[in-house]
Amino acid sequence: QGEFTLWDGFEFNFITIWQGHDTAVQSTTWSHNNEFMVSADRGGVVKYWMNNMNEVKKVQGHKDSVRQLSFAPSDLKFVSGSDDCLLKIWD
Repeated sequence: QGEFTLWDGFEFNFITIWQGHDTAVQSTTWSHNNEFMVSADRGGVVKYWMNNMNEVKKVQGHKDSVRQLSFAPSDLKFVSGSDDCLLKIWD
């Protein structure tokens, strides 16, 4: 649980597996400029990553599973949607 599996999207080659969360990852999304990734898990934790997979920030964003993440077109903000019936905008 909480593992990421990275694949090369051009040649579909396996890259690596690493532990990113303590509970099952429910959603991930890349910024439009591919510099950042946001992930969220079943426990409501939201993590912000650099594209080299170094963790930038971790927050207890919601009380329940986060089901959806999406960056704004500018990549300056993102939104998370959860089973706790909340949408949160992050910057």
